[in-house]
Amino acid sequence: MIELDSTTLDKNYTREEEQQNALLTYHDSTIEEVLRRKKQFKEPEMISEEKSVFEAITMMSDKKLGALIVHDKVGNIAGIFTERDYLNKIAVRGPARRALLNR
Repeated sequence: MIELDSTTLDKNYTREEEQQNALLTYHDSTIEEVLRRKKQFKEPEMISEEKSVFEAITMMSDKKLGALIVHDKVGNIAGIFTERDYLNKIAVRGPARRALLNR
């Protein structure tokens, strides 16, 4: 049985208070501020809408990304390409699915 002394309980209570305060602080923050606090802020990776799906997933894999911002020929944001897009719309329903099922 684990015995907890008052110091341990105080630390746990303090940790819970810190988490609650952090949530309140995050609520009024910008996304950039939240990412900077998490030390995970990076400029978003972009890819041209003219690139292939293979190029996009290779880039995502190499850079350990879950999504890419897609831009058009002029540089305007055209959308976002995510891991979920690939899995749900291409891998599961495309030619790759048939190839996997025929093994």
